[in-house]
Amino acid sequence: MTIPAEQFMDEFVKVFASGDIDALMEYYEPESVIMAEPGVAVSGTEEIRAVHRKLLDLGGQLVIGEQAILESGPYALLTVPFHMERREPGGTAATPLTSDSHHVMRRTDDGKWIVLLDNPWGTAAARPSGSRDAGTGHTPEQMILDMNKAFQDRNLDALLNLYMPDAVFSPAPGVLVRGPEAVRGANQAFLGAGDQMINGDVAVLESGPFALISGGWHLDTTGPDGKAVIVAAGDSVSLLYRSETDGRWRFFLDNPWGSGFAQQPTGTGRPTAPVPPVVPAP
Repeated sequence: MTIPAEQFMDEFVKVFASGDIDALMEYYEPESVIMAEPGVAVSGTEEIRAVHRKLLDLGGQLVIGEQAILESGPYALLTVPFHMERREPGGTAATPLTSDSHHVMRRTDDGKWIVLLDNPWGTAAARPSGSRDAGTGHTPEQMILDMNKAFQDRNLDALLNLYMPDAVFSPAPGVLVRGPEAVRGANQAFLGAGDQMINGDVAVLESGPFALISGGWHLDTTGPDGKAVIVAAGDSVSLLYRSETDGRWRFFLDNPWGSGFAQQPTGTGRPTAPVPPVVPAP
């Protein structure tokens, strides 16, 4: 039976509440990678088990907010705000951990979702480019620099070359587009709305040809007084795929709004770039 991606976190919360760490580990593979703490990525069954043991030792209840999900084929990109909630002696409420959690998941042949990449710290785990040992060749961090240059050069073709042909993209909170033409139209609107794309530090997790990248960004234009004006901003969460043909990283599932995707543009607390009418992804 295929389980909807939306149900994954509900099931995970129930298992977490039970304290059954063996059951929690069934949501991971030995090759899964988790951000144990900001800037520290680990993989392997025992390492991931140790991370969840620390979370369980915090005590209290795992409480999640509204989920933002982008899905294509057997893969899903999940962003969900959460906090740990417990009662101290005397009844005082305590929240030892609050964060936006970012996950890349794969649906198995029996319909179950498995976590491939897990960043429970969200953009709080972001670090300056170059601080991570990413090896040689094209890196996820370099791809973000390529995107910035494409914006600066007003080069729509170069920008579209950063997306997989079947990529899913969110041009505005609550809106999804899929495929080259829809992604082109959405990015053309972004190019028309601002002059410069500026990205902050990023958090990156890699496993095989997949990477989970998270970080803040803003799109600027020049106001009448000559000063920079922010026309759009967000905390981006994206699943990248490394092409087998040229070894370059490209967007596969791209959510520039993070957990704000689940809200309407007027409710995000951030200005959003105007976009043309688009066809929602099926």
